[in-house]
Amino acid sequence: RMSTRASRARPRPRRDRSREESAPARQRDENERRASGSDLVTERAMFNNVSFGSIGNLFGQSGPKLNYDLGEPYRAGAFGPWTHYRGVSKEDGSAVSVFKFVGNVDQDRVRIATARNGAKRLKLIRHPCVLLVKDSLEVENGPELTIYVVTEAVTPLTEHLRDLPTSTDQMRDDYFALGLRQIATAVSFLSNDCALVHGGVSAAAVVVTDRLDWKLSGFDLVSELASVGRGTNGDARIVHSSFAVPDQYKPEEYRRGDWASVPEGPPWAIDAWGLGCLIQEVYRGEPLQRTDQLRETSRIPPALLKDYQKLLGSQPARRYNPKKLVDNSALFANKLVETTTFLDNLSLKDAIEKEQFFRHLPRVLESLAKPCVERKILPQVAEALVFGSAPALAVHPMLHAAKGLDAETFAARVTPTIVKLFTSSADKTVRMALLENLHAFAEHLPEKVVDETVWPATQTGFADEEPYLRELTLKSTLLFAPKLSQRSHQGMLKHLSKLQTDVEPAIRANTTILLGNVAGYLSETTAKRVLLNAFTRALRDPFPPARVAGVMALVATIAYYDPGECAGRVVPSVAPLCADPDNDVRKNAFECLEAFVDVLKKHSARLERGPEAAAALLAAEAERAGAPKPKGGLLKWAVDAAAKRISGGVGGGEREEEEEEETLDDGALLAASSETGTVHVFRVDTSTSSDGDRERDGGDGGDDAADGAAMIVEPPAGGIDWDLDLGVEVEIEPTGEAPTVVDAPEGGIDWGIAVEDVAPAEEDDDAAADGGFSLDAAMASVATIDVSSTATAIAARVPFHARLRDQDFRAALVNELSELAAFFSQRVADSRSPETTSLLASAPASIQRSSAPDVLADLRAAVLAPVATLRAARTRKLLLIASSERYARRLASELESKARAEGKLKKALTDLEDRRRSTREERARASARGAALRRALREKRAHVERAMGKMFKGRVVNVIGEISNVLAE
Repeated sequence: RMSTRASRARPRPRRDRSREESAPARQRDENERRASGSDLVTERAMFNNVSFGSIGNLFGQSGPKLNYDLGEPYRAGAFGPWTHYRGVSKEDGSAVSVFKFVGNVDQDRVRIATARNGAKRLKLIRHPCVLLVKDSLEVENGPELTIYVVTEAVTPLTEHLRDLPTSTDQMRDDYFALGLRQIATAVSFLSNDCALVHGGVSAAAVVVTDRLDWKLSGFDLVSELASVGRGTNGDARIVHSSFAVPDQYKPEEYRRGDWASVPEGPPWAIDAWGLGCLIQEVYRGEPLQRTDQLRETSRIPPALLKDYQKLLGSQPARRYNPKKLVDNSALFANKLVETTTFLDNLSLKDAIEKEQFFRHLPRVLESLAKPCVERKILPQVAEALVFGSAPALAVHPMLHAAKGLDAETFAARVTPTIVKLFTSSADKTVRMALLENLHAFAEHLPEKVVDETVWPATQTGFADEEPYLRELTLKSTLLFAPKLSQRSHQGMLKHLSKLQTDVEPAIRANTTILLGNVAGYLSETTAKRVLLNAFTRALRDPFPPARVAGVMALVATIAYYDPGECAGRVVPSVAPLCADPDNDVRKNAFECLEAFVDVLKKHSARLERGPEAAAALLAAEAERAGAPKPKGGLLKWAVDAAAKRISGGVGGGEREEEEEEETLDDGALLAASSETGTVHVFRVDTSTSSDGDRERDGGDGGDDAADGAAMIVEPPAGGIDWDLDLGVEVEIEPTGEAPTVVDAPEGGIDWGIAVEDVAPAEEDDDAAADGGFSLDAAMASVATIDVSSTATAIAARVPFHARLRDQDFRAALVNELSELAAFFSQRVADSRSPETTSLLASAPASIQRSSAPDVLADLRAAVLAPVATLRAARTRKLLLIASSERYARRLASELESKARAEGKLKKALTDLEDRRRSTREERARASARGAALRRALREKRAHVERAMGKMFKGRVVNVIGEISNVLAE
């Protein structure tokens, strides 16, 4: 009993009781520790699981590393506890922004949780109007925790507005409208699409990119709408860290902490108020200090005032939805917003809308602020071209927007796009657009980029089947030539040698002009070996402007030829052109001969001192003068429409697709002299055909020495040999035999023409008796000519419709018919003059009848009819079908596709009629079922009324309400 009493008196150890009593307390402490300190580890793990990019592993062998260099912080503070730094990537040197947070793990648990929430939300939420996160990193050094969030390069809005360049009020308001629209879009996305509350919309939470895009940041307080209603019992950061937002940016329910009422209202209620505060700050130009400043509306634009007041409504349920602000506000109906919105949605537009937009875009850009054009619209158009969503028509607006950029900015924003379009775009129309606007950007392209990247892609156009692209490539050579190496010049000369035999007359003429202008960029050896061969070849071209170009090019490059070449090759080649049918050719030929004769006279005077002294003086003068460099400025080019008219309007490489007719006054062709820089206008009379043209069309050649420029030498199949050193050695084995001279046979040359005596035929008129001209006798004489061995006989065996496929034959035919029509026109004019009338009075009756103005006019109309037919668009298409198998296949393919489309439409129409018929039948059946249901419902109502009447002692009961409306239908 004593032991039991003693044991009962013995006190129980306090540690056991305290352990039992403190177990719930320890559990509470553990929960608090997890909610505060240990929860940081969990959130950190969640945060690190969402990673974009690689800055460094937190637990790597070398520890965490930031691959970005921090610069100076911005004067304007960032939202919340963050510090906004300028940064530069260590990998590529690109500019970034770095947001840095520093906190103590033991003392700043709430601030750390809030900062982590902002970094995580910013990573997870992706939207064009939300700040883009590139990388993130946490560094823990003892109790100090540092969080880095690396984003695209941005500037705080308050600092951006402070440094905004001055402009007109209208341009400033347009730019503000664009920025506010982007922030309203971001807020609408969070509220309507994500059911999130930002909780801190203000100027401090807005940043601006280099492209003038306003983006929403400061996501520290972003919370789900449902979790906000749980108040402090939930995990919404807006509840636990509401102190981070000043009171002037909070609506009433936010300020007093009425969290339970927040989910009951619309999800945008809190952020709509913040959006109104942002509008006030933007137009005030300074941060908001007091809530009563929101009542000041003097600076708010009238178009935005009504929406601004709705955003700041006192009742949360009546605050304006930001989505409606974006869609309906009259403030956003300006050119800047419309232009950028169209470019943002460009991939959703059809081809017609794109064409209309880009056709008018250059004119619209003139009315917009220059910074917006250069920093906002220019990158959008450039990206659309690179990704293929913009048509080739957008090249001109892009270069128009970049017109005022300095060299460094142009190289950063435009040059990469141009290089990508040259090298990567398979669209031929884009290449044409680039070459058409080459003068706008050629000077900005570095020599290395042109020689190694742009020129190899451009020179493929020399061999393109499209004549217009070949001509544009030829024009571009003048601008690219100063930036090319000598190796590239050798390849350029190969292409130019082939273009001198091109089917397009204008291209042949322009090739000669170009070669004369780029001669100064060639090495002296190459120039002396190539130029003379090329220019003397141009002197024999059937196209008069090409011959003029050859003569002018010889004069412009006169310093490259020694006296021996001048006397032995130049003068003999130019001299025949003094008798050329074309006036401009003759005039320039005389001037050319005078220039070269002066050179020979000076050399003759030097030779009087002896050959060695003459050679020394010549070398000294050449060294003192130097090789001639082309004068600056672009060439004036022969237009292709003129070449078409010269070649007859239907020949000369017509395009396979019908194009708009170009207007040309009298076939004026423009070319510029590389020496004097003066513009020469070559007038071509399309009503007459030169001897050279006739020879090319198969006419009688005549004496080469007499005809001069009419002499035609057909080019070889592989192009012209310009004596280029192409690395190919050719060995010629001498035969040892003397050349054989064939003497003419006795009696002259046999031309295969048999001439027989033909008895004169009887004539009805007195013309033969009086020694006049007899048409029948002439025809009888012609009928006796043996043409079996001539080219005419060969051509006669070819059907006429088959010969029409030959473009040279069509050109010659149109030329001859035009000449004949001009002859008849002149005869009509002459026949109406008094002198001709008096002369015809004494002429025979047959001549009077054939020379009447009406008869001549009918003859002229009969001659012009086939010319109009040959020049008609329908004829060109028919000839293309007959001569081009590829065009015929393509046309057939288009017709087949249209036939298939027609079949689909017919089938769809049939299906639509079937559905309409079945719908009508179903409607009739539904109407019958409805009538039956209404009858049954009336019976049921009557039954119910009788039953209820019995329940109420025979009273009359009427069932009324919606059933009456149903039965009344």
